[in-house]
Amino acid sequence: MNEQKGVFRLAIPMVLLLGLFGLVADAQETQQQVERLIKQLQDQDPEDRAAAAITLGQIGKGTVDAMDALIQALQDQNKDVRGSAVEALVEIGRGAVPALIKALRHQNKDVRGSTVEALSKIGEDAVPASIRALRDQNRLVFISVAEALGKIGTPKAIKAAESAIPALIQALRHQNKGVRGSAVEALVEIGASSVPALIQALQDEDSSVRSYVALALGEIGESTAYAVSALIKLLQKDQDSGVRANAAIALGSIGEGTVDTVDALIQALQDQYESIRGAAAIALGSIGEGAVDAVPVLIQALQDQNKDVRYCAVEALGKIGEGAVPALIKALQDQNQPVRIPAVEALAKIGTPEAIKAAVTALIQAMQDQNEVVRIVAALTLEKIGTPEALEAIKKLDK
Repeated sequence: MNEQKGVFRLAIPMVLLLGLFGLVADAQETQQQVERLIKQLQDQDPEDRAAAAITLGQIGKGTVDAMDALIQALQDQNKDVRGSAVEALVEIGRGAVPALIKALRHQNKDVRGSTVEALSKIGEDAVPASIRALRDQNRLVFISVAEALGKIGTPKAIKAAESAIPALIQALRHQNKGVRGSAVEALVEIGASSVPALIQALQDEDSSVRSYVALALGEIGESTAYAVSALIKLLQKDQDSGVRANAAIALGSIGEGTVDTVDALIQALQDQYESIRGAAAIALGSIGEGAVDAVPVLIQALQDQNKDVRYCAVEALGKIGEGAVPALIKALQDQNQPVRIPAVEALAKIGTPEAIKAAVTALIQAMQDQNEVVRIVAALTLEKIGTPEALEAIKKLDK
């Protein structure tokens, strides 16, 4: 019995020693695999680089070399590789956060954007370090961290991001366009909490600030409905045409809001500046069916001297839908060819049976036009519509 106990006492250290050797061997094998994958991140084939990034994420926890390589991969020219690097860093989780915060200093906007995405996907585990980084003196780091916190969206993250709003508004004055754009993105991600400060900033003496603020309010969207009156005032009275155009786009993004919105945009369709007329048409299209009162003025816009405004009017009428069909059918009888062709295009976009029938009839007539360009456009549009009647008309032309 004593001999058996002695054997056991000898066996236990041997088992532990073998286990230790096994762990060392596994660690060495993992390190070798990491080194191979890091080299693979430089491969010419983007699929191989993306696969290497994903695998590093699966085995790279606590491996500093792997994290450094993945941060480097955020600069890859191929978006799939950058996306795989993001997912890999998310897989590593909290351990990757310090390296990601450091990567926010990069001058390349795509790198910062991918880094923000990774931090936001890591989520709550990234919040403490992100909050500390709000004190960073580097403007790009500060703005990107605020954007990441907005994306994370937890109460703690949003509360921290809200503290950054005044500085983000101030960043809209920055001489660097990239910084201004990043500040807008951060304010948009923070969302409704930033709206009161944004509305106040619409009165800023700097036109570029007012312009960026209008864009931010539009991107935040429906939750900024109480900003409509301020944006209408901006559209109607601002001295800068670019600011007014962005105010129009913002009103369209927010939606119907009030009856005053559509009325203000209808008025803007007749502005002396083509950029504002085009923006008003785009905004009315964004509102869609709720902008049916604008149809008569949009029909008039089909005759605009500026081709971009005419195109925007066609797109808007198509998005308004069935409510625009009667006016568009009437427009098919217009003696002005530049009105008839866009009207047909709008009817084709609407796509209801009544709209398609009217469009096909008008296009068949256009196939007899003396102008070759008109005939070609008519044939191409009929082919795109693709109804039996439309295709039969094309066959007759071929004969």
